[in-house]
Amino acid sequence: MGPVSTQPRNRARQRLLALAAGLLLAPLCAEGAYRLWLSASGRPFDPEGAARSVETLAAHVRGTEFVPADPAQVRPNEHGMALHPYVGYQIERFLEARDNGRDYWTSPEAAADYDVLVLGGSVAVGLIGTWREQMLPLLQADPRFKARNLRVHWRTCAGHKQPQHANNLQWALSLGDRPDLVILLDGFNEVAVAAENATYGVHPLYPMWTEMQAGLSGPVGGAGEFERIGEIVGLRKEGLLWEQRTARHGLTSSALLAGFVERRFSSLAGRADRLFAELRDLRATALSAQPSLITGPPFPNDPARIQAMSLDCWSEGSRSMHAACAARGIRFLHVLQPAARDPGSKPLTAEEEAGSMEPAVWRTSVELGYPKLREAGARLAALGIDFLDASDVFRDHPEALYKDHCHFTPEGYGILDRRIAEHLLAVLPKEL
Repeated sequence: MGPVSTQPRNRARQRLLALAAGLLLAPLCAEGAYRLWLSASGRPFDPEGAARSVETLAAHVRGTEFVPADPAQVRPNEHGMALHPYVGYQIERFLEARDNGRDYWTSPEAAADYDVLVLGGSVAVGLIGTWREQMLPLLQADPRFKARNLRVHWRTCAGHKQPQHANNLQWALSLGDRPDLVILLDGFNEVAVAAENATYGVHPLYPMWTEMQAGLSGPVGGAGEFERIGEIVGLRKEGLLWEQRTARHGLTSSALLAGFVERRFSSLAGRADRLFAELRDLRATALSAQPSLITGPPFPNDPARIQAMSLDCWSEGSRSMHAACAARGIRFLHVLQPAARDPGSKPLTAEEEAGSMEPAVWRTSVELGYPKLREAGARLAALGIDFLDASDVFRDHPEALYKDHCHFTPEGYGILDRRIAEHLLAVLPKEL
């Protein structure tokens, strides 16, 4: 019997090696091809930008934690809010970070820095994610800021509206804050949230009813609420798991995997938002049968008069903030934020159109109220208040920039950041 040929075994080994090499090279080829496609499409892959986008979405999902309130003591609600005697409620971590700053404000460091204090609702909160990459470089490039470190202090809070902003500023000043510049970004909540308050019997000028009345009034009740809370907690745990995987394996370093992770977090955030909307509706139904203790004084049951009241409060709040700043040599800038349902302010995509339809009270109040906000803003400017109407900042942008009625994608925030920075560079004195 002759020797056994090794040729078939060698061929099999070669095929296995080729298969293994193909399995190893296929992801690399796919990654390279996808990056080339992105570059050819004018959207080159940016690992740092992908990481920021994932972090923003992950933070959104992390914010879906819900712990029912303990009736025996005041507890933060599901958004990390804490009761506050002057502004109704505030993000708890902001209270800890901002209300303890007197040592800084009396230090040589503060005297050397150029300090910016930002106020506003959730849209202003969103500036935190893009300020450093978008607005700050534009300001730092100006010769006036070469010798001064720019430091930003955030007293923003989701749902805040006038007169909370004016109260918030006065609280900061009372604690010893002495910024060089105060920026107020608002407008949407003044018309939309005020109108929604009124529909539930809460005074339009009172803080946002979902925070004060539902989130801070005691433990929840009803099977439907607990079911949704359970789902929200589950989403949060899933988000934390994906966040750990992303960090452990560096998933945002890959264009393919970063896109997958972004879509995953976006899906989790969307589901959480829908569950919170359902939870709010359930609470509204329950609260309508049991009036709250914080409805406030009587107010006219007329949408036009309610809106006029809110617009007057918005204007008077801006005047008060300007006066408080001027008395201390602080510059004040009031910015009117964009809103999706503001007529003619942006060509909406189909997704933006659908995402800004409900609740109807928000849509209607913006459609009717924003033209009047612009008119009131022009009157503020005539009084000498530095007022920037940024409601048209997306007018020439047909791409999707809104995530809902008033919140933006990172690209949308970048456009707004640049508008504010350009305005500041145009109006700030030659020497700071």
